[in-house]
Amino acid sequence: MKKLLVALAITGVFAAGLWLGMVQDRTEKLEVLMQDRVVTVLKDPKPLTPFSLKNYNDEPFDLSQLKGHWTLVFFGYTNCPDICPTTLTTLNRLHGFLEKSDNADDMRFVFVSVDPGRDDLKKLKAYVQYFNKDFIGVTGDKAEIAKLASQVGAYYEVLDQSGKEDYGVNHTASVFIFNKQGRFFGLMSPPLDPAAMANRIDLIKKL
Repeated sequence: MKKLLVALAITGVFAAGLWLGMVQDRTEKLEVLMQDRVVTVLKDPKPLTPFSLKNYNDEPFDLSQLKGHWTLVFFGYTNCPDICPTTLTTLNRLHGFLEKSDNADDMRFVFVSVDPGRDDLKKLKAYVQYFNKDFIGVTGDKAEIAKLASQVGAYYEVLDQSGKEDYGVNHTASVFIFNKQGRFFGLMSPPLDPAAMANRIDLIKKL
């Protein structure tokens, strides 16, 4: 009996040490990432309040769609002359890197159009799938777009339209990261390098 108690005590100490080691390892990785120039992560991932959008197949896209996998979200619009096509091209290259390392299976790429007045679902689908067939295009009512964007600090501003069809939209060039629980985990800001981004994603998913 005494030997059994000793064995259990040793096992308990080992398990506690292992757990503390894992916590310390995760904390150290978080501290490194919080000072990283490629990715910025939150110490405590932020839960989101509900929002209601639609994907380019006219299907609901809400908080539940962010759960069960990692998600990278980029806010923009299809008439964007530079930032959007450049970023989506970079994300396509990132997707290729992730496929090589078997990290693409539980990673989704979502493009949120902040210009629903011009970006109908058909146009959005053609635009997003030009860059990658697996990418998801999402849009919706202005108020619902704002609900999602404001929770992660995604800036955008539709410029004075004045009846013109070629108005511009100022918007952030960052890519926002959501974890498997559908919480806002962090972001990647320009300059975006797909190889470096793939490396950080590999590290993040091991936390």
